[in-house]
This record gives sequence, structure tokens and C-alpha cells, in this order.
Amino acid sequence: MRSEYNSIFFPLKYGVGIMKFQLPRIFTLFRVFPPLLGHSDLYMTGTVNQISARGRSYQLMLKVLQLVG
Repeated sequence: MRSEYNSIFFPLKYGVGIMKFQLPRIFTLFRVFPPLLGHSDLYMTGTVNQISARGRSYQLMLKVLQLVG
């Protein structure tokens, strides 16, 4: 699955179900960093006092989606 990657946009490449992110050494001050393999999903967790304000958690989710969307 990791043998062949197609360039999507710099520096992201996509293989058979796996993304590869690797910066050239010029961007890392010539230090060698391993490539990052996988996907770039973001998860956020938290809690809101739902006893006093039952709809607040949904309001918060909508605000976050508006900010990142």
C-alpha cells in the first residue's frame, strides 16, 4: 500500500488509502525527519455543564464548525 504515491499538492502525496507528508531537508534546517503516514483528521473533545444549559454543547459544536469551515 505504501509503494507508490501520487502528488496531490506540495508536500502531500497520496497512495492506496494512505497519505504521505514529507518536507524536504531545506525546510527542516537540513535535519532528517521521517515521513508522516496516515490521514490528517482532527478530533476535539471537551465537556459542557449540560444540567443547566442542555443545548450549549450543540451551540458550541456549531460555532466551532463555522470557525473551521
